[in-house]
Amino acid sequence: RVEGLPAEPRLASAAWSPDGAHIACTNIGAQGLELWLVDVAAARAGRLEGLRLNHFFPAAPLQWVGKGRLLVRAALPGFAPLPE
Repeated sequence: RVEGLPAEPRLASAAWSPDGAHIACTNIGAQGLELWLVDVAAARAGRLEGLRLNHFFPAAPLQWVGKGRLLVRAALPGFAPLPE
């Protein structure tokens, strides 16, 4: 069981880090697409504050590149929230 996730997560686009130590995933939150990281060994998750992802590309909004680096497609500040 992973601690720190939202009470009712809507997770998608999960990707393991190259070393297997972390999982990056998205969560559809009230203000848009959020980026979450899971520390596998600690079974603990956390949201990266102040960042929303752009989900309008056909490719996944996140991708591990190199050794422990994460490439994300961030939404510009002021980008409209998801429609209800």
